[in-house]
Amino acid sequence: MGFTFPVSTPSWSFAYIPAATVLINNAAEKSNATDAWAQMKTITLNETIYDASLFRFIFDLKSGGATDAKGRIKRNGAWIGTEQTVNGTTYGTKTEDIVATTWVKGDVIELWTLNTGGQLAYCRNFQLCGLWISNPFVNTLV
Repeated sequence: MGFTFPVSTPSWSFAYIPAATVLINNAAEKSNATDAWAQMKTITLNETIYDASLFRFIFDLKSGGATDAKGRIKRNGAWIGTEQTVNGTTYGTKTEDIVATTWVKGDVIELWTLNTGGQLAYCRNFQLCGLWISNPFVNTLV
């Protein structure tokens, strides 16, 4: 008689999960002087990850004055992140966990910013974070 899992078992073998481990860091400070969304930072994946993975994206955002600065993430030209907002001249760190069924070598992940009220929007430390794990249910030796 075999054992039956009470819930479905994930079929992936290896995947990334959200973690504090920085895999790629685009650290330099950049600013957006326009009143429209503008691409500020880019991360390009250097390997294909065929299994579903959940990456953690982190970035710092601030305004040049007492107004809002907004940030949002795109993957290959399509919005994948939610709009993040910081008010004022002190950097706020924004964190977002984003999943995809397949991340492909050459995927371009971009941080876009928008300033409001005629002030600059500043960003820095655009990071891709995660931890590579194996699925114990798939990679078990008998």
